[in-house]
Amino acid sequence: MFAASGTGAGSLLASRGGQARTLFMPRSRRRAASRSPASLNGKHGKRGRYDAGSSSSSSSSSDREQLCAFDHSIESRIETIALDKEGASCLPEIFKKALRYRRNWFVDSVLSVRQAFCNFGLSIKAVQKADREKLKEFLESSAGVARLEQVSDYVDELWQEWLTCTNGISFWRNTSARPIVLDLSEVKYSDKFGTELLTIRHQLTTDQIRRLNGWTKAEKDRLLASQEVKIPADDPHFHFKVAKRAKLGAGLGWPRMYGVFETLNFIESLEVGDAIRAFVTRTVWEQHKMGHEIKQGNLSGSDKFHWKKGRSDAFINWVKGKSGHVRVTTNFDHEVTFPGQDPKLFDAKRFDSAVTRLLWWSQPIGQMVQARGVTPYLMDLLGRQCEFEREKIGRCLRGVLNEAFEWPVEVRVQWSSRCFRDTRLAIELLKFGLQNGPFSQTSYIEEAGGDPEVERARKEEESQLPKAQTLPLFDAAHGGEPGKLPGRKPGTPDP
Repeated sequence: MFAASGTGAGSLLASRGGQARTLFMPRSRRRAASRSPASLNGKHGKRGRYDAGSSSSSSSSSDREQLCAFDHSIESRIETIALDKEGASCLPEIFKKALRYRRNWFVDSVLSVRQAFCNFGLSIKAVQKADREKLKEFLESSAGVARLEQVSDYVDELWQEWLTCTNGISFWRNTSARPIVLDLSEVKYSDKFGTELLTIRHQLTTDQIRRLNGWTKAEKDRLLASQEVKIPADDPHFHFKVAKRAKLGAGLGWPRMYGVFETLNFIESLEVGDAIRAFVTRTVWEQHKMGHEIKQGNLSGSDKFHWKKGRSDAFINWVKGKSGHVRVTTNFDHEVTFPGQDPKLFDAKRFDSAVTRLLWWSQPIGQMVQARGVTPYLMDLLGRQCEFEREKIGRCLRGVLNEAFEWPVEVRVQWSSRCFRDTRLAIELLKFGLQNGPFSQTSYIEEAGGDPEVERARKEEESQLPKAQTLPLFDAAHGGEPGKLPGRKPGTPDP
């Protein structure tokens, strides 16, 4: 892909003291080489073209860090191509890159908003109508409140993993308080012919295993037997549940974020370049150009009027300690400049192409962010997408909640779709439903941001007051006075 000579990334890497050669090594050797001093400094010492004399160790270390950041950006591009060719065997590396790119400023914002919509109004409901009161009593107890906190934390973790990697594996033990969401880059999962098998590499030492609190001896023995624990679907000690979009028998699917790996690599390269340029601007150069070149006459080519050390030292000694408004006279061949980075190199327009691609990937959330006008149909589109995600996660959660948690009855999860409606339209529908009967006053008070119990208590107190203090001054619907029937007696002339 890259050439060792000519222009472009190939020639740039070739001039980096042998660093280009490490990029085409096997991955294990390439990582080992990147950690060695030789790969950082090259065969000829520190990489660079100019040396101003002695330099501090901190500045040389910062230079190496910036150059390593640049090399890492190129390496990320090459690794993405390699992952694309190697396919499903590199899923752990793909998941690891997806989790790293989740920290991107744009991706994290989009996925956080999507998670807020998908998980809006989460509630626990009884599967059977006859069990509703029993579940309500349990949720109002101290044990029920603690259980809801555990469920809320677990569901948040599962949503984050699902939206980042488009897969999620929940793991729990017979004696565990709550399930955990496994790191997909550290596990292997297969479901060939519908037979599930999960392999976990725990990476724990013998001492760490023995110190695990709440684990039974049989569970610890499973970990002590091998670094890799194979868990079938009917395992007596360990249990798991998988949420995925891939078809049955294909194992885990590729994350949807994979489609923007190239774009995120591009953004990372721009940001690394900006960081290097910004680091260079920390040093402010004040350059005094003294003397001039003789191009004609008998002294043509002479250095008589070139820079002289004596003149330079005299001027430097003269300006020492001076600040503020200083009047100075110079010869016509004395020019003062401040060389530095061109501000145009930091122009945000360089990101426009990448941001446009990310907007298309993130729609409809991205489209709503950049829209300059009202976009009524994007919220409906987001609602349909979130309903699809909820269906996938809901089936997984129903099994995990009833198997991993203790409930007095069989439960299921339910979310609210009120967040997908326009606020003005939603309040009008609520008023219409309250006036015509379908909606209750409790729903109206909750949507208005009030507490139904507090409002009922206050209305009970107000019922003891005189009607003149509680009824409206004017009945807008009928025109009657407070406490009196509206209308006039028959035969009464109009006023």
